[in-house]
Order: sequence, then C-alpha cells, then structure tokens
Amino acid sequence: MLNPFDKPGMMHTRVARTSVVGVLPVDHRLAHLEAIPLLALAEEAWVWVSRSMFPRTYDEFIQLCRVRGFEPKIVRTVPQAQAIVNLVAGGMGISRLNGWSQKALQQNIWRSIRTLTNMV
Repeated sequence: MLNPFDKPGMMHTRVARTSVVGVLPVDHRLAHLEAIPLLALAEEAWVWVSRSMFPRTYDEFIQLCRVRGFEPKIVRTVPQAQAIVNLVAGGMGISRLNGWSQKALQQNIWRSIRTLTNMV
C-alpha cells in the first residue's frame, strides 16, 4: 500500500508538524528521563504500527536506527496506536507515537461503570 503522497505527480503541502514521543511502561529503566537518546533503546523490544499503515514512517525509523548502528527488534506490529499503548503497558516492549496520538490518548477520562464492573 503506497502512501498517497508518494504517487508520481502528486503535490502536497505540509500544514502541520508534530513531535515523536517514546512510549515506555511506567517501570522502564529510562522512564525517569525527560528525553531519551535513540541509541539507548537499541536493545529494546519494539511494538509498532504495521508497515502497511505508514510505510514511509516505518522505513524512515528503520533507517534512522541503522544510521545509529543498530537494527530495531520489532517484536509485534499492530493496526492502530491504541493497541501499542496497551501492549507497552502490558510489558510487551516500547514504541514511539506522534504527539497527536499522545494528546488524543491522554484526553480520555477513565471511570468504572457500576453495572459493568464485574463483567470481565
């Protein structure tokens, strides 16, 4: 699946820019750092969105790691950002998301629903 912006003859204009943030479990050895050097994550297991969803982003990340001298250990690919958050929280690995995903996922409020609490 090609990124629609990669088609020959297609023009595009950047309308916004976002940051890339690391997603780590709360007990991760580097979670206390404000910013983490990519090379410090070279031995980590990574959980990532499937390459078919964002081939350019996927390939650029792989290349960025290779330039720094390592191949990322992608242990799981998933179809959406929410799955990444769940797997990272469960200790499956670490990941990276864009700032928009981070903001969207943090804007939720979590509350129990009394009649549903014991259903699972």
